[in-house]
Amino acid sequence: AINNCKIFKFCNSINLDIERKAENNSNISHELTVFVQELAQAIEEAGEKYLLIYDAAATPGYEGRYYDYNGLNNAGIDFFFVMDYDLNDYNDPPPWNDHSMANSPAPAVAHGLQKLLEFIPAKKIVVGLPFYGYEYLGFFGKLPIISRQLGIHEISSMLIDPSWSHHFDNQSRTPYLIHGKGFTMKQIWYDDPTSIMEKIGIEVCLGNKEG
Repeated sequence: AINNCKIFKFCNSINLDIERKAENNSNISHELTVFVQELAQAIEEAGEKYLLIYDAAATPGYEGRYYDYNGLNNAGIDFFFVMDYDLNDYNDPPPWNDHSMANSPAPAVAHGLQKLLEFIPAKKIVVGLPFYGYEYLGFFGKLPIISRQLGIHEISSMLIDPSWSHHFDNQSRTPYLIHGKGFTMKQIWYDDPTSIMEKIGIEVCLGNKEG
């Protein structure tokens, strides 16, 4: 990783995106912390000043990733990029089962950040929020059969199309669109500047409390 950074003239950081499942206090968790320690030491010994960035799950233990965030913080991670997107698995346990299909439901973002702040200082947390959405097709009851990502440029034309009705989910603080009914119904859940600002407000509020 260090040699690759040297090749690219403007490289100033190394990003670690490790999403393997790991039990709490497991060897996998411990070995990741040791790896970060060794990588931080290797950067220092090479005389470089690369930042170490770790892509953190939305909350400790999310999807079975029980890594030692306190250990990673002390091992040399400069910033934790929190992946507060693609949280639309509506069959997750509470508080993630907000019964919406929001990409980044506000209660889940708030809950996850509160838990992460128990191990990581606020100044090291960078919250990753989505500026894209999901289209859901073919509903059996409340659950869709098919889903796919849509860029905001794809959604923008639907926002002015009168065949789509506009809605807002108060629980997840997320706008969405509906087209059709029953089995042929389509829904698009997305984030816009208003919903993004609400989640930035959560980050600022929790960060100020921690600081």
